[in-house]
Amino acid sequence: MTPKTKAIGRAFTVKGPDIYLNALESIPSGSIYVHGEARDDCAVWGGLYAERYGKSRGLIAAVIDGGTHGRTETVECSMPTFARFVSPLAATNREKGIIHEPVKCGGVPVHPDDIVIGDEDGVVVIPGRHEQEIFDKLDAFLAGLALFGKIAQQPGVIVGTPMGRPSSSRAKVFTHSLLIAYSKPALKLKRIARAGPNSKKRGRPVSRPSFVSEQIMSCFWG
Repeated sequence: MTPKTKAIGRAFTVKGPDIYLNALESIPSGSIYVHGEARDDCAVWGGLYAERYGKSRGLIAAVIDGGTHGRTETVECSMPTFARFVSPLAATNREKGIIHEPVKCGGVPVHPDDIVIGDEDGVVVIPGRHEQEIFDKLDAFLAGLALFGKIAQQPGVIVGTPMGRPSSSRAKVFTHSLLIAYSKPALKLKRIARAGPNSKKRGRPVSRPSFVSEQIMSCFWG
């Protein structure tokens, strides 16, 4: 995993044990390259592919259920990359592989155009069949944050933080930070989903705290 890794976009799926030219040349702009069911003894992604095929085509990130190599080159080209391991050995280059089909990545089913969110804590996949349910809950989630912000700033209300029981001014700062931390990624997720899988504005890297994706998921399904 590359440092400061934060990304959100729709899945472009690749399936198989090797490196496939047709997959690399078909990367859609604003997508996340999800390579499932790769080999356990060598790499199917690396800095060279990130730079030559990914970055030039507007790829957001790569999620590899296998190995990657060329870590330095990957970091230098600022391509968020998630992989199971690093290897100096590259898999076989082949002309044609399976793309745009459901795959398993880390044991999790991923379908083409599912929403993929990645940060320092890992990767979350939102299946397309659940999108509408999540959007409906996002409105309530954001409304709840706004209400929390109003209540937390009332006189006499104490807002707990890791620092203990903050003063009124600390509570306001903490509340403002919380609203920013949760609202921005939630709204970004909503924009990507509403744009649809065929939109040219499919996604782009976003900056947010590493815990946000897990907290949002627990809010949706908890």
